[in-house]
Amino acid sequence: MVLDKLSGALLWKGGCDDRESYANVVLATLAGVKQYVLFMARGLHGVDWQSGALLWRVPWDTRFYVNAAMPVGTGRDTVFITSGYGHGCASVKVTPRGASYAWSNRCVQAHFTPPLFYNGFIYANSDPDDLVWISETPAPPAT
Repeated sequence: MVLDKLSGALLWKGGCDDRESYANVVLATLAGVKQYVLFMARGLHGVDWQSGALLWRVPWDTRFYVNAAMPVGTGRDTVFITSGYGHGCASVKVTPRGASYAWSNRCVQAHFTPPLFYNGFIYANSDPDDLVWISETPAPPAT
């Protein structure tokens, strides 16, 4: 739901039918469209920032429905997500036709602390007390 910041009046309500979770909402421009990115209980959603219309959704079911680490935009129309309880992380690619996973694995399992994207790298904490960094660009071949 979106409220008017001066009056508190309801501007629109909607977006998706998923349950809420803990992650903060992110405002991003993905595939040329300004949108809210919502990391909800059962998935990641893109919602039109003006109307609340659902633009895309990718499922992300976790134990106890806890998705608490804020999603992070990494450029090139991608969003990085991570969840704890042994679930893992993923890079989600957004296009004008929707969204899909670019990749996923268990190298990062952050419960609450959002990852940081800086100079082409994603830095994140992971259970059990690891610091992980991921390059957005491929490593050169080994010689």
